[in-house]
Formats: sequence, structure tokens, C-alpha cells
Amino acid sequence: MHLRRHDWAECPTCGSRLWYGLKAEATGWTVYYECDDCCFDKRVGWVAMADVESRDDAANRAREMGAKL
Repeated sequence: MHLRRHDWAECPTCGSRLWYGLKAEATGWTVYYECDDCCFDKRVGWVAMADVESRDDAANRAREMGAKL
């Protein structure tokens, strides 16, 4: 899984900026968020292949899920 540094999402535990990534599955991607400082990690959602046109679109949706943390 390739992780990207989020622009503004903060860890609910320690306040550090989070990393997010997509784990490929058969019909889409599972979205994960992680923190390097306190080892916070959480599965935050799912992006179905049918709902996006490209992996970049899936990454954009994953980034938007950071608002829910």
C-alpha cells in the first residue's frame, strides 16, 4: 500500500498530520489512515471501482474521507 501525506487531516489521538492509502481489493479500494507519531491506524471507508474513473479519482475520494476523522 502506497501512503500519501494528507494536506490537513489530523490524528484524533495526538494531533499530528495523517497519512492515507488505498489497499486494492477485487472490486475497489479500502481506505486507511495512519499516524507515524502515535501508531494510530484506522480503516475509514471503501471506494468502489464502479464509482470512479481512475485510481487518482479513488485517491481524491480517500483524501476527502479525512474530514470524517
